[in-house]
Amino acid sequence: MPRPSGLDTRLGTLSAGKLAHITVLNGPFDDERSKVRFIFVDGQRFEYNKGAEPVPAGSSANPAASLAGSWQMRSRRPTARSPPRSN
Repeated sequence: MPRPSGLDTRLGTLSAGKLAHITVLNGPFDDERSKVRFIFVDGQRFEYNKGAEPVPAGSSANPAASLAGSWQMRSRRPTARSPPRSN
């Protein structure tokens, strides 16, 4: 799917100068004990759960899920706003 002109230089990978929203956890993504530590939004860092201890990989009672691979996401913008619903 072609991107609008100029977006390829700012989107698509993690590298300096590109826009990104990143979430960093203190443990594996699939471990319910893991907590959000940082969120990066367009270069700004937001810190959460400062006292959270690291959760070691492989210590979960749940089997690890593999999230390795290539991922793609598509989103569609609405073409028109829906009228408000009346009850």
